[in-house]
Amino acid sequence: MLRLSGRWDSIFDEGPRAQLEALLPAWLQARRWFAGKARVVRSVAIADAIPISTTVGRACVALVHVEYGDAEPDIYALPLAFATGTDAARMESESPGLVIARTEAAEAELRGVLHDATVSTAFATALLDAIIHGRSFAGARSRIDCSPTPSLTELGIRDATMLAPKLSAAEQSNTSIRFGDRLLLKLFRRPPAGINPDLEIGRMLTARRFPNTPPLVGAIEYRSRTGEERTLGVLHGFVPGAIDGWEFTLAALGRFCEMLRSPGAPDGLREPPPPGLDGSAQSPGADTEFLPGEYLDGARLLARRTAEMHLALAADCKNPGFVPEPFAAEWPREFRSSLHELTARTLALLSGNLDSLGGESRALAAAVIAAEPEIAARIDRLDDASPSGRRIRIHGDYHLGQTLHAGRDFFIVDFEGEPSLPLSERRIKRTPLHDVAGMLRSFDYAAHAALRREFESGAIPAASVPHFISQAERWTRWVSATFIESYIARIGTSDLLSADVNERGLLLDLHLLRKAVYELGYEANNRPDWLPIPCRGILALLGRNGG
Repeated sequence: MLRLSGRWDSIFDEGPRAQLEALLPAWLQARRWFAGKARVVRSVAIADAIPISTTVGRACVALVHVEYGDAEPDIYALPLAFATGTDAARMESESPGLVIARTEAAEAELRGVLHDATVSTAFATALLDAIIHGRSFAGARSRIDCSPTPSLTELGIRDATMLAPKLSAAEQSNTSIRFGDRLLLKLFRRPPAGINPDLEIGRMLTARRFPNTPPLVGAIEYRSRTGEERTLGVLHGFVPGAIDGWEFTLAALGRFCEMLRSPGAPDGLREPPPPGLDGSAQSPGADTEFLPGEYLDGARLLARRTAEMHLALAADCKNPGFVPEPFAAEWPREFRSSLHELTARTLALLSGNLDSLGGESRALAAAVIAAEPEIAARIDRLDDASPSGRRIRIHGDYHLGQTLHAGRDFFIVDFEGEPSLPLSERRIKRTPLHDVAGMLRSFDYAAHAALRREFESGAIPAASVPHFISQAERWTRWVSATFIESYIARIGTSDLLSADVNERGLLLDLHLLRKAVYELGYEANNRPDWLPIPCRGILALLGRNGG
């Protein structure tokens, strides 16, 4: 309960602000987008608050400074709004998780609830209106600038009130608000200082008219009087009728499992040949109709769109942030060192957790730990390498969930990079094979996630589990080989990749290893029952049977 006096924004006066700061840690740690759940929050302070004019006049964006006992501090953007009367009652009934505190005051109009403003229609409409008209909101020490791109005019949207906002239920590290079937506003909850790659890359691809990413049509940026800048939000065109690539793939895998269960079904897929790293396509054979066949067509198309994205990102020869660069002489040593460090840290974490694991997770984790010398030897193959090709700006966090399947095409979204990395690392130029490896690992995750669904539903008898695991892994290899071949064929004679097939194979192999080791650490910390997926992936890269 917060005590207010005179006006709703007295919440930022010394007394009420201290009360709010005291209750925010518990509220933040219950939010899906809060990244510090595993840390000890030492304190929370409201560092800034910028009022947002709405039709009800009771909103702001607060920048919240979170101090931890064992990590660097974070800044979170927290939109706040105040509701009274029936609006407050509806908030508490329909969206209790977004209510931060109740308020009490001598004035009846100040008795209500303080809540996360993203659920407020008036707040969302005010942001869209400000973007359309290029307006700013001024605070005592900073301002929020909202700006459109020419693409917004091309969409013919001139009145924010014509598009009803709806808060997306699919929240992760950010918050999204959909405006009808035309626009999608993404608000960054933990905005780092500097320009977000989602804004930077979105501007570039939209300016180049890249057709397979929704156009960037607006931005929301924070600027302080001391020169600090943060990207608070990006507004993109909306792709109606689309489902994300993850769900599209799980649906295909569900059909694959159903075919395997059907009476009189053949034994399953044969082992695919190695992928053609020169871009030559392998003949899939009649038995790959089991995939089912349309998913191979989808993988080919997604690979082409991925290659076209990389070609577009490499096409700007004037902007230093995007100009392709050769591999520096020290790159092999630095990449090798960082991969050794990541592996040692991850396997130490896994060893420390080994006794708490059971069954399959423990057996596979022990096998990976025992394989540490083989992993190190595989990394050391970089010793004599002098990679050619080019380093470019890439997606950086590329997986099936970052794609949309609409009709007969794919769209690529969410270019902010891996949220856990510092902004400087997200903007580093890398080999395009970094993204390719991310997608290949995503195929593997999808195959095993589909099997989990089947196991949990009881659709697969225990005696058939090994066969289904084997077939899921062959499905992954078929789809991965198809993706690689189509990707390299579309890259063509571009100098983004080395012309040496062996060098391509080495770099792809090491980036797959890096991604799988990263996944291993993530699952050890967050989902120990998912550990078999990266464990099997690492063992497969070493040429072993995951068992």
